[in-house]
Amino acid sequence: MSNQEATAPAALCELSELAQQLLEREPQAPRFFKALVDSELYDDALQFAAACLAAPDRVWWGLLCIWESLRPVAHPDEELLLENIVAYLRAPQEDLRWRIRAYSRTKGISPPLKMLAQALFHSGESITPANGPQLKPKPQVPVALISTAAKSAATLCRSRGGVDMRPEFLRLAMEVSRGQHSLIAEPAAT
Repeated sequence: MSNQEATAPAALCELSELAQQLLEREPQAPRFFKALVDSELYDDALQFAAACLAAPDRVWWGLLCIWESLRPVAHPDEELLLENIVAYLRAPQEDLRWRIRAYSRTKGISPPLKMLAQALFHSGESITPANGPQLKPKPQVPVALISTAAKSAATLCRSRGGVDMRPEFLRLAMEVSRGQHSLIAEPAAT
């Protein structure tokens, strides 16, 4: 998370009253994020983390959170959707973005994964087909979808294992923002 002002990414979030009060005291993004986590305002912190990450990193972080809720075995349709999302992140193509959107509506896809696919779709240039008038998506939509998907994934993990994964997902967001957990594998040394 860069040392940017917190107000621009916070404007993309629906922060609680307590979080808004913290924002007034901590206007720098890293300090505000830390204050949210230290105050255990995890849902606000998840929103803010999603708002601070660049669009591809945001989707990648969301995918990592959701994968945790689907492990150890995802439904074959979910695996295919995850693979398509990774393929898109590696090499964005408009037709693939639209296929991901359509495939996310398949029966059996978990709600968090559906939200992630919709967030990816709303991270593109337009939400209307190429032959129609171009309509840019609202920037707060992917932030809301991914943060809600991360919260839902944490709830699924808690119901299965009794552990609150939100702090872990927030740690993961920080690591993704620092370039850790890169989607691009480094070539092996020869």
